Amino acid sequence: MTINNPQNGSAVTTQMYFMLNICPGTISSIVNLDCNSDGVYESTTLSNVPLSFIGPNNFSTQVNTTNGFAIGSTSAPAGTYSVTVDQTWLSNNNYVISNASDLQMTIKSSTSSDTAIIILNC
Repeated sequence: MTINNPQNGSAVTTQMYFMLNICPGTISSIVNLDCNSDGVYESTTLSNVPLSFIGPNNFSTQVNTTNGFAIGSTSAPAGTYSVTVDQTWLSNNNYVISNASDLQMTIKSSTSSDTAIIILNC
């Protein structure tokens, strides 16, 4: 959301994320682009970013983001999961995964959910 001040022409931009009614057992990921690592996202709507979700009991699935968001599973059993971005895609697009990313998710029970945050730098 951008708020413009008509008196001096300045503008302030803010972003909000909220997830309502995510199904229990859901693992998901948000992908943001912060090219210069300044904490200001140049994009929060990257689509077709190839992600792999990996977890217990040989759980593995590949999905692509839509508008910066992807769901890996809506019925993940309890355990620790990780998400990765396809290395070839990263290289082809001149991106690296920021150290500020949180690539781990923990499902404590069938009634919990978790979201990994991936921040890409240029």
